[in-house]
Amino acid sequence: MTHLWTDGTASGVEVDAHVGVRAVADLPEARRLVVRFSASWWAVLYVDGTPVAEGPPRAPAGRPEHVEVPLDLASGPHVLAFHVVHPGVPTEQAAVVPPHLWVEVDGSPGLDWRATRLPGYRSRVRRLNDNLGFVEWCDMRELPAWTGPDLAADAWAPAVPVPGLPTPLPDTGPPVSWTPLTAGRAAEGDLVERLLLFEDDPAAALFARQLAPDGQVPAQGVWARFDLGRVRLGRPSVEISAPAGAAVDLVYCEDLVDGRVTPWISMSNGLSANLDHYVAAGGQQRLGPVSPRAGRWVEVHVLDSRARIGELRWDERGSVPAEPVGGLVTGSPRLDRIWQVGVDTLRACSEDALVDCPVRERGQWLGDAVVGMEIAAVSHGDLRIIARSLRTAAACADDDGFVAGQGPGSPRHLASYSALWPGAVLRHAALTGSDELLGELAPAAARNAAAFRVRLGATGVEGPLPWPFVDWGAADDGLSISLLALDGLDASARWLREVKHGDAAAAGDAAAALRETLARRTSAEPLGYHAAALALRTGVLPASAEPAAVQMVLGHLDSCFPLDPAGPRLSSHLATGTRFATPYFLHFSLVELARRGRAHEVLTRIERLYGWLLDQGATTWWENFDPRWSRCHQWSGTPTWLLSRMLLGLWVEPDGGLRLDLLTGERTGASGRLPLPGGGTVEVRWRRQDQALHWSARPTARLRLRHGGLVHTVEPGARLDLVLPAGVGGAR
Repeated sequence: MTHLWTDGTASGVEVDAHVGVRAVADLPEARRLVVRFSASWWAVLYVDGTPVAEGPPRAPAGRPEHVEVPLDLASGPHVLAFHVVHPGVPTEQAAVVPPHLWVEVDGSPGLDWRATRLPGYRSRVRRLNDNLGFVEWCDMRELPAWTGPDLAADAWAPAVPVPGLPTPLPDTGPPVSWTPLTAGRAAEGDLVERLLLFEDDPAAALFARQLAPDGQVPAQGVWARFDLGRVRLGRPSVEISAPAGAAVDLVYCEDLVDGRVTPWISMSNGLSANLDHYVAAGGQQRLGPVSPRAGRWVEVHVLDSRARIGELRWDERGSVPAEPVGGLVTGSPRLDRIWQVGVDTLRACSEDALVDCPVRERGQWLGDAVVGMEIAAVSHGDLRIIARSLRTAAACADDDGFVAGQGPGSPRHLASYSALWPGAVLRHAALTGSDELLGELAPAAARNAAAFRVRLGATGVEGPLPWPFVDWGAADDGLSISLLALDGLDASARWLREVKHGDAAAAGDAAAALRETLARRTSAEPLGYHAAALALRTGVLPASAEPAAVQMVLGHLDSCFPLDPAGPRLSSHLATGTRFATPYFLHFSLVELARRGRAHEVLTRIERLYGWLLDQGATTWWENFDPRWSRCHQWSGTPTWLLSRMLLGLWVEPDGGLRLDLLTGERTGASGRLPLPGGGTVEVRWRRQDQALHWSARPTARLRLRHGGLVHTVEPGARLDLVLPAGVGGAR
């Protein structure tokens, strides 16, 4: 099937277009149809008026993917209808390509596809923000009931082919599902309009409305506020009863400001308007956007005092199931809650790709995949969503060979993320038990390594680099970037040797030379927090110097807010200083402390740092220890994976094997379940008793475990019991 659009204008520039494409499949008998579809940005498939699928998954320009939907249909006519949204501007999810719908149907050949611009939709009113698409602005009185059988298939003009576009490939990610939820009604009342130029600045006019009228002006409408419990990504819809012509607004946010839902998205780097606007058709009606929105709080305003606002439904979108297969019980309700909020945050940030935050960007950043992979490995075990990020990074590499740190919609390149990528691909292979990506992405690994090799100099990595991001709040730090580059070159050399690539020796030689340079530098220069943690990570320090680096990391954390309540606040991404600690970089620093006998300090700092967020009411993890950042950022979820590994004791080695290293601190027991590389799970429990740790494991798949120079093999359903010296737990 060719790519389709309407009116023959697909070769031109279109912005914020809503198009309907439909056909009637008249089946002589009951049969299964298989529908495959893709689009230039977003499409929802309706069958006889009911939405059944949406997509396509994000993919690099020139390499689109399609959704496949099996449909078991009875005999007779069935309407297949697509609502396609084409923003025509770059977003975090997709690059700009010619507007189109690609559709293929097995089981009902020769369908007569018809297409039209959907009436009622106004275009280019306002973008949600510069990372996302447009506010939906629709007069429902003009929009016919077009997705069901009550519109003749020949009422529209034939769809027009769009030539020259590639055929979409099958979806490479995990299945994305909708989970229907009914939001809790938190408040409601009457409203008064205060600014009457709504179309000039919808966000400002909406927020200026008086939600507790003082009687100076008669009430002009009604409002209701709904709470989803945590930040969620999905498709909202509200049931209203209102006269024809009543204006209806839905507005979304992560957190209330002075008790109000705000239409502005924090740190959007530009104007934002997190809302949608409709004009009611009259009577009982369900309204909501076609493409996903995100937030925890939703306010519905109807500018007619006769209106009634019913339930708000939220179809949550995600590829991570609500119930994890992994779990952890620590004996501390605080730590247990911290573990679970990390899982909830991961779920909120998973759709067709793992994204940094669902509200501000929905961006597929590589740094988020590095952290998210470890969280998903202990909670769900399905890492296909990570594979998409790793593949996209390679597909969006720059001309020098640096893999992309963000893509595919608006690719950005970060030297630090390019350095982390080789280790992430190796880690994916270890955690999944599959080396598929190692062979597939080896050419990209060689180019990425070469981009670092040609920039090695007397002090480390020198010369022009893509954005040398190390951490929010960190000043430019050439030593930390060089240490990250060493991590990447070491991983590249191991990877390329494993697949017998011709550039393996060159990567290994470059890594050895850089290691020698950085060993000299780290022994001669005072190390800050980031460099100290990365020096421990890369092993460039002699054993005698490691205790000082460990103490530096601990001392730094204790000097920062919130461990030091008087510490400076990291108020924005523009701030820099020497006393900031972020949830992101804890991924790199805390594990190095735990591995060096400081498990107790790590556990107490997790409880204090993340306990502070819980005390602020966090139900998903904030991007930073400050309320002005994103309120849902899965890269902040390090405690979930680290607690599981430390307190259950099972660490996945580079070859995919398991090593027992229980890091308990002063805990007296724990239990839980971990997914295993290659499939299956293992139940673990231990207790401290009689000056020893009594540890046991029962797997559902064959388990090989290394400990104390021995390899223990445990068959499915059998139990391994070990008695460990009490001192192995890393208490200080």
